[in-house]
Amino acid sequence: MSSKSSNKLVELVNLWDHYAKHAEDLDIHDFCIKYLSEFHQKEEHESDNYGMPVQSQMASLLLRMGKYATHYSKKALKDSALNNTEDWFYLIGLIDDKTPKKSEYIHGMLSEFPSGIEVINRLLKLGMIEEIADPTDKRSKRIKITQTGLGLLYATLPKMNKIGDMAFDKLDTIEKSILLNLLKKLETHHNMHYKEVKELGFEGAYGVLVGSGVTE
Repeated sequence: MSSKSSNKLVELVNLWDHYAKHAEDLDIHDFCIKYLSEFHQKEEHESDNYGMPVQSQMASLLLRMGKYATHYSKKALKDSALNNTEDWFYLIGLIDDKTPKKSEYIHGMLSEFPSGIEVINRLLKLGMIEEIADPTDKRSKRIKITQTGLGLLYATLPKMNKIGDMAFDKLDTIEKSILLNLLKKLETHHNMHYKEVKELGFEGAYGVLVGSGVTE
């Protein structure tokens, strides 16, 4: 083994040791992802030309990516009965014979209750979903996708499935894997605290989310 290879091996072992000391459940897959996404980056970009810290840059870029995807989705749905992507995502969330209560579903979709009810009412009016009785609570109604709704989903899925290609095709396979794992980690964290944070003011929410983050 050459001295250069030996040095690289020592570097990896040291990085593994560093990771092991700061991770409760050591996992080789997580280490590889972490190495590619963090340790392997030799330059640190703490702020941009406008003084925005890296976290703010990431938040801004994620918002922009969401807007790009929404723009592409509107094109995909242009000739359908739905005129916005939120209605489509509400609909596809019911595709696996789910029959949730309205309030539960709106909460799961991360929507405010008034706007969520507007989406549900639009889908009801279009015949995409229907209300059914709650077997355990006569005062409540559940919602269920209809054959009309399923038909629309099957008609629009070929185009909607291409939105991911349009948004992320620039990345190679490894980059997609890294991004997916990082986004899953973030989604798990925020989903865990969403109910608690939803009822708090800004400072309280900041304290929960930042205070419960992993520090290294």
